[in-house]
Amino acid sequence: MTEQDPLLIRLDAIRADLVAQGRRVQTLVDRAFDAVFTADVALAEQVIASDDDVDDVDVQIERASVSLLQDSTEHTAALTERQLRSVLTIVKVNNELERIADAGVSIAQRADDVHRASTPLPETLRVMCN
Repeated sequence: MTEQDPLLIRLDAIRADLVAQGRRVQTLVDRAFDAVFTADVALAEQVIASDDDVDDVDVQIERASVSLLQDSTEHTAALTERQLRSVLTIVKVNNELERIADAGVSIAQRADDVHRASTPLPETLRVMCN
């Protein structure tokens, strides 16, 4: 396959989407911890709402990956074994990123509990969460 092969262009686009999803999830988790440690319920609500974006992109990446695999079976110059493994790895990593985002939401949902607690969280816990 040449560098301009449409399948490779699509694979590169899916990879870029996955990298952006990773950044999105990292931001979500960082903000979830910030919400808990500052007992910021409004920030926690924003974090919880931002999970919808992660869910939407999760579905987009999965659909694009399945479509790419399907089209590669019909294409005269199919993906190589390495490229196929790359697509499968993208799907696996994408699934884990969505799971991590869900964990971030669970963390953010505890911000109200911390807000109502009389004892602040120890600073050493914040260091451990980095």
